[in-house]
Amino acid sequence: MTQRTIIFVNQFFYPDYSATSQFVSDLAFTLADEELDIHIITSRQRYMTPLPAYRRSRQYGM
Repeated sequence: MTQRTIIFVNQFFYPDYSATSQFVSDLAFTLADEELDIHIITSRQRYMTPLPAYRRSRQYGM
């Protein structure tokens, strides 16, 4: 059986606290626990601060 890959595209992601960030983050982490191959494409900006705040990183195997 081939491993399924899921790609999420959202403006914000964990550790940001926007509503869409929380929803997509929770879903992505839950699916990663099911050993699915999860990729996240997001901006480097925070919801409340328009300047880039995060660098590219790999967390929880994603």
